[in-house]
Amino acid sequence: MHFDGKVNKHNYHRSNEHFRYLINNPNNSSGGNAALNNLHWEELKPNNLAWAPSNRNCHSAIVYSKYMIIFGGKEGDGKRRYVNDIHILDLDALSWCCPAKINGNLPEPRMGHTACLFDENKMIVYGGWNGGKVLDDTWILHIKEIDEGNFFVTWHIISRL
Repeated sequence: MHFDGKVNKHNYHRSNEHFRYLINNPNNSSGGNAALNNLHWEELKPNNLAWAPSNRNCHSAIVYSKYMIIFGGKEGDGKRRYVNDIHILDLDALSWCCPAKINGNLPEPRMGHTACLFDENKMIVYGGWNGGKVLDDTWILHIKEIDEGNFFVTWHIISRL
């Protein structure tokens, strides 16, 4: 899955209006590598923008169950600040979820970090850039869905080199 804001010459458009992801097209039966031949782009337009993230780049995104969870990045449109927030998109309803209830110390704002889903309900975040230095820390975000679209998340630092 790939999340991306559209870019024109020098500024970023509202990325929360321009979602894209790679999906499999089951109607394509061409030969060769079927998995690669069946990919196409589809634009997603979430139906509510109240809890959408600001436009940004160099963030991370994972897929957890039927949700895309976005963390951090650098805001665009003149803001140019590093963020450490979490935003959750319900991919079935194409609707932004209310902000997660967050527990624990938060990682410092960052961009250019990596993230992956681990053990079904944990997001691992490593490194990045905070505008002044390269980060070498590793964080784990424990994700718990309280009820449909409502989350409780807890951050823990698991290593600092």
